[in-house]
Amino acid sequence: MEDKVILWIEDSPETVADIEAYCVDLGFEVIMRSTAAEILDSLKQHGKSIKLIIQDILLYGVRNLKSIRIDNSDTDGGYDAGWVIIEKLLRPEDGDESYAKIPILILSSRPFSGQDIRRLDSIKRSSEAKGLPPIDYYEKSGFGPDGKSWDEAFQEYIEELNSKLK
Repeated sequence: MEDKVILWIEDSPETVADIEAYCVDLGFEVIMRSTAAEILDSLKQHGKSIKLIIQDILLYGVRNLKSIRIDNSDTDGGYDAGWVIIEKLLRPEDGDESYAKIPILILSSRPFSGQDIRRLDSIKRSSEAKGLPPIDYYEKSGFGPDGKSWDEAFQEYIEELNSKLK
């Protein structure tokens, strides 16, 4: 179903297979990607159909982003690769904003440090100032809004997105 695509950037797809299946059951086409080149190719190929980008922060396989012409970006051995992808490709401060109108949901097993929270807040403020769609965050194994488990909160998020698209 080409008109309802979720681009899911995740290096361990087996850890999210159940919730991926939930998205498919709601009629989304889920495109799972883990390398920088695959991510950019999917954005170019499906850009107008992508309704959500689900971004993992910790991507062990992404050591740098040179394959998509993003130099001078330290991914800290993959530990911060998701942040760099958001900051340099999906929500750049300056330059090409081709993909900036796609909402982002950060779904990560890594608990956010104070630095991560400040980084997220900075990106959110910049996005809001430009009138761009929201960036939300759920920690896998943690709790979402209103004290719900992360997977319950995730399902509600996807259901709400789905109802907006009808």
